[in-house]
Amino acid sequence: MPTKNTANGVENTNGTAGFAPEGSLTSFKNLYQGPPDKNRKWSWTEKEPEDVADPAENEETAQHALITRLQKATDSRKKYDMHSIIIQSPWLKDALAEILKDYPGIHCGLKRLEFAAPFTPFVHRWSQLLEYRSRKDLDATTAKHVELLYGVLCAELKDVIKTLEDYVSHGIITFDHIWTMYQPGALIYSNSHKGAYGVYTLKSGSYGNTPCGRFYQLNVEAIDWNGTSFGRSSQTIRLGEFHGTARILGLSAFPLSFHPYEAKVKEALVSRGKKFEALAGSHYMAYEGFAVTSDRDGNEASYMCTGRIIVDSDSYQRFSSRSVGRIEPLSAKEYAKEPEGTPERLEIQDPTEMKYVFGSQEKEERPRLTEHHHLLCLPRVRGYSLKKKKWLLFYVELIQVIKFNENAFASLVLPKDQKELILAFAESQAMNQTGFDDVISGKGRGHITLLSGPPGVGKVSYICFLVKVYLISILTIFRLLPLSPWPSTCALHCS
Repeated sequence: MPTKNTANGVENTNGTAGFAPEGSLTSFKNLYQGPPDKNRKWSWTEKEPEDVADPAENEETAQHALITRLQKATDSRKKYDMHSIIIQSPWLKDALAEILKDYPGIHCGLKRLEFAAPFTPFVHRWSQLLEYRSRKDLDATTAKHVELLYGVLCAELKDVIKTLEDYVSHGIITFDHIWTMYQPGALIYSNSHKGAYGVYTLKSGSYGNTPCGRFYQLNVEAIDWNGTSFGRSSQTIRLGEFHGTARILGLSAFPLSFHPYEAKVKEALVSRGKKFEALAGSHYMAYEGFAVTSDRDGNEASYMCTGRIIVDSDSYQRFSSRSVGRIEPLSAKEYAKEPEGTPERLEIQDPTEMKYVFGSQEKEERPRLTEHHHLLCLPRVRGYSLKKKKWLLFYVELIQVIKFNENAFASLVLPKDQKELILAFAESQAMNQTGFDDVISGKGRGHITLLSGPPGVGKVSYICFLVKVYLISILTIFRLLPLSPWPSTCALHCS
């Protein structure tokens, strides 16, 4: 039963005299990790280990502009390797905020700013550090602290910087130093990624391993269309391991700044990007060349495709069996600004005067992409091949406007009076929007025309002529072989 503690006047609930109730004291108790036993297991103990050193970082070390942490070197040419640098100077943090601006994963406003070997951000921004160091408008304290950091980094990175400069001057690189060439945020040119040349924004790079060997992976971003808005899609480019040195321009991806025809590449890609932007939405186009499908394992495979296609990313995502990766929409402020002096479009139609037009769609003014966005647009769009009956990826440069037969009406093998009658039907369909309608809205605004005859007399060509001239919406073209003595018969259901 509980006992009375005469020392402090409280009851002892654990049955031992002299102790307060469990959890009642406003204090804490330290327990230390004990040594492992023969089974390599350990337990907690109240005894403090004797081989633990005092903390290295204290009030004395906090005075210094930066702290360098060293470890034993594996290189026979030096005694220590630098493990990491801790930036403590507020002047240095302000300077690095400008030098490392927009560098991924770096925030120079942190109270504890730490950089670990191999000090990748400083290698990539070495030229910016030199430029900042040479400025004449720096105050005395900032200049001294920047010079101190430069001296520390120069001693540690001088071999890497000299090696990179030497490689670049000769247009070559080694696999172990390939990371020095890819700076996050840089534009990366690839002449083979996704089957076509293009430019991408580099987010990060890292080494990896497979059973076939090592590789260096570039994580990049491109501009894509998800069916409703433009956004950024993530892509990966892998560079396989190579021995010795390799030509930078011979790699499957390298910084665009190394390209000897950088200006021409940008001009061509901006032009293709504008076409990519124009193909956003749903479009009826012509195509001839290789498209992209997927095999049984989900890998991309080339597929020869000719004929008419429907470019429609939204329908592709909803009906295709192939998944589409996440596309992060662009924010409103990233789009191109409207030219100054552009009047606001404010057209409000009287509801009593609105006319029904079957198949018409409200044209929505989408925000415009910038020239930089055009440069980063993907080389392919999603769509459907009407001839192959397959969902495919089509290369933008191979998509063309459909060329209709201008002489289709004259080549139709029919008496003149019958051709004029069919033409009159088409004209009335296109011009008379306020005529008779059925009780069911839209039902009375269409008609069915049967064209029957042998092959080659111009039936389908004539239908395409009506579509182009009078913008008639074709719902279905039926081929009615059993219902006609002719080898080829078409029934056109249009509206």
